[in-house]
Amino acid sequence: MYRAITLLASRAGVEPDDPDLGMLALNADFRFQPTPSGLVIYLNGEDVTAAIRDPIVSGRVSYYAREAAVRQALTRMQRDLAAGGNVILEGRDIGTVVLPKADKKFFITASPRERARRRQIDLRNQGFETDIDELERQIAERDRIDSTREIAPLKPAPDAVIVDTTGKTIPEVLGIIVSEVRQG
Repeated sequence: MYRAITLLASRAGVEPDDPDLGMLALNADFRFQPTPSGLVIYLNGEDVTAAIRDPIVSGRVSYYAREAAVRQALTRMQRDLAAGGNVILEGRDIGTVVLPKADKKFFITASPRERARRRQIDLRNQGFETDIDELERQIAERDRIDSTREIAPLKPAPDAVIVDTTGKTIPEVLGIIVSEVRQG
């Protein structure tokens, strides 16, 4: 959702410190459509699934995400999504701010190098060639910005299960999570 707002604001020429940013976020219409190949994300009727993974959006998202008006608007939307129950939400403050009383919380992490390697593969599949050292630097910078922001900093919830995915496959990670959920 934060990436989508970053995309929308960037297209509209709205900078992070622009007073119109809050209204832009409040008026955003999100729809999420599960498909066999993954989740499709619609913003104001447009499929933005690929566009929100653009390197330019990745480089700017932390600056938009730290704005109070954006956080308030998206936190409310995320809570509304979760109100019906039986949902899985992911994000940098879901377990600490958005849903602090969630039944199960997982803090999914990996080394910056591993995350850079994965991001490089994703970007290559989108037709972008990138330097892994530069990606690792960008990831570390985003983590720094997100973990030191005043509002809803990136940190694990005290009752979250921390899952380090470094060197693990998706089935291995899912196995860890499913095992934790089944334990009650």
